[in-house]
Amino acid sequence: MLTRNALLNGSASALLLMVASCAGGGGSTGGIATVSVPVPAPSPTPADAAPVQVFPNVPATTDFGTLGIEASSTKPPVVTDAAVSVHYDAPTGSYVMSFPREPAAPFYEFTNVTKSATWWFGDTLEPSGNAPAIVNVLKPSNPELQLTYTTLASYDTSGLGPGPFGWTAFGTATGAGAVPTSGSASYAALVRGSEVDKQGMIQGTASLLFDFSAGKLSGHMDPVYMSYSGMGETEPLGRYDFANTIYARGSTSFSGQLSNSSFSQSGTFNGQFTGPAAQELMSTWSAPFHNPISNTDSQMFGVLVGKRP
Repeated sequence: MLTRNALLNGSASALLLMVASCAGGGGSTGGIATVSVPVPAPSPTPADAAPVQVFPNVPATTDFGTLGIEASSTKPPVVTDAAVSVHYDAPTGSYVMSFPREPAAPFYEFTNVTKSATWWFGDTLEPSGNAPAIVNVLKPSNPELQLTYTTLASYDTSGLGPGPFGWTAFGTATGAGAVPTSGSASYAALVRGSEVDKQGMIQGTASLLFDFSAGKLSGHMDPVYMSYSGMGETEPLGRYDFANTIYARGSTSFSGQLSNSSFSQSGTFNGQFTGPAAQELMSTWSAPFHNPISNTDSQMFGVLVGKRP
């Protein structure tokens, strides 16, 4: 854990630049986590930071459903589910976040960086001045896909040294009995993620088709690779079909594999519905891919968030 200035001046600045360049264009969390987290004592807002209102339609104190996935700092990196928590504290107007092995702390947006229509760039900050994690939160009002109940974020707890980094999706979890059991719906989704060795970022889209009556799920994901060492060029990675899907009629969760004909090994995804009547969804995912820049096979991981019409 580092002081805020050290974190911002070190690897955090590099991560901000990486994500900003794209902005224009512990325990398994297989289920929704709604664990309350302790709220740090209020402290003066730093001069170069400000709290944000991620979901304007959530005025009361709320524990959000979360899904998380991260890559270790080991060689080679290992991708695992990550226990992430996000809690809105109404009295302080702050979103308190905790990541594996790091304490819960409010999220603040940096006010001394170029504003983005797509992301809030910032970190979590303890009253002592320690910054447990650099965090970039997708604005639900982003230009590509406007969301009401769900969003996603990247996080990095490495500071100036080795440490895990990952992605989380969070939102208002759909309650039991609130998922439709008749008809069908198609969800359009945004895909965001990383290469396990931090050499590139994954963008893209996904389409998920649910047959609510029959309890069936199909669809695909179309990821795109962007190398951090380039000038923002992107390379399509081919289509990944949702295969061997697991979804039961009325269930609030779903999962399955990601199949690409170029690889004998399949990826995986694990998701949940969000919104009072399953209007939106979120999911973690991981899969093998071929890096078009280094011409080597690698692994990618991340999250997706989407909605139905």
